[in-house]
Amino acid sequence: MLLRIDGVSCSYDSTEVLKDVTFDVPSGTLFGVVGPNGCGKTTLIRCISRVLEPIGGVVWLDADMLSTMSFRDVASKVGVVPQTTRPGFAFTAYEIVAMGRTPYIGRLQMESEEDLAVIRGAMLSTDCWHLRSRMFSELSGGEQQRVVIARALAQEPRVLLLDEPTSHLDLGYQLQIMDMIEGLAGERNLIVVAIFHDLNMAVRYCENVVLLDKGKVEEVGGTLDVLTNENIEKVYGVKVAIERSPSTGLVMIVPTARRAKRGSGGGD
Repeated sequence: MLLRIDGVSCSYDSTEVLKDVTFDVPSGTLFGVVGPNGCGKTTLIRCISRVLEPIGGVVWLDADMLSTMSFRDVASKVGVVPQTTRPGFAFTAYEIVAMGRTPYIGRLQMESEEDLAVIRGAMLSTDCWHLRSRMFSELSGGEQQRVVIARALAQEPRVLLLDEPTSHLDLGYQLQIMDMIEGLAGERNLIVVAIFHDLNMAVRYCENVVLLDKGKVEEVGGTLDVLTNENIEKVYGVKVAIERSPSTGLVMIVPTARRAKRGSGGGD
């Protein structure tokens, strides 16, 4: 299965935020979206999930245009993990995950045995089954993130979209969550698209990335081919050294100096 973003442009009112964005993501891979604040990363996720309708271009899932599908059908194929989740009411972790079955359950219907099995499987896959009776609001940040990812998996999606999946988490939880997401991409043959602010996290986990700047694609391709010294300085305004650890073999991007100050951006 292939997710194709084909010339997508998007605007808020009269302000164009994304301009002719194009890239492909195959199944079984973790694809990164990187770029400075205000470059359109979250807007891109909203376009793919049909929260926003593009003003130009098409989002394809194999031969299907998402714009021609019902919202229920899109919800059964595309799962979204937002930056933060704040339920308006008190729910248990199990109830949060069960919300992922909404595309499959008719109005006033109860969960079937199949639904219950999918919910349990999603929570087991994300190691949060033991939290099922706990109130969501009482969980730690890392525990909440596992529950929200389980909710997305309960939709049985082919595409999983994550908006900064490790934000607000300590280093241990960051690595646990990313190891889990990487494993899910391979085990379930998912198309996974994740936004990263931490370029080192993108380098560690993504085979390919798209680098956005001012709503346009600066470059797309292999992670280390895109995140070069030149591209990072051009887009982020920061000089870096790209080093490989002799003991672990891991590549690290280390800031060395700033150049002229960039204009301020939003939180996208």
